[in-house]
Amino acid sequence: MKLHHIGLNISTEEEVDHFYTSILKFWPNRKYEITNVMSREVFQRESEGKVFTVRNADLVLELFLTGEGHSTGFQHVCLEVNDREHVAEKAKAYGYPVIRLKREPNDMLFIKDKTGNIFELRVPGEEKQD
Repeated sequence: MKLHHIGLNISTEEEVDHFYTSILKFWPNRKYEITNVMSREVFQRESEGKVFTVRNADLVLELFLTGEGHSTGFQHVCLEVNDREHVAEKAKAYGYPVIRLKREPNDMLFIKDKTGNIFELRVPGEEKQD
């Protein structure tokens, strides 16, 4: 089995360019409308709206424009990036929250988009400490 895509809510269309393209380096793939019927039948929401897909070599993100924030609980997406410090610096420069938790042997590093989606940044081969 292989993960194909992850669906996330976003609150503004600008997030596609600012956060997902400029910072995370996904490239725009396609844009479409979700119908009220699909929204109701699959997601139990009475709304239609825009959906953007962005991709990189390994993953597709399906970004649903909701116009509202959300609370996450513990859900997050962990991405392996070659230079996580560069990604974190770029996120901070664009005004996105960066969270660093000191741990040995490696700090934990997270960034958030404006909607509240949380992304853990890891370097390939980095072992997770419990």
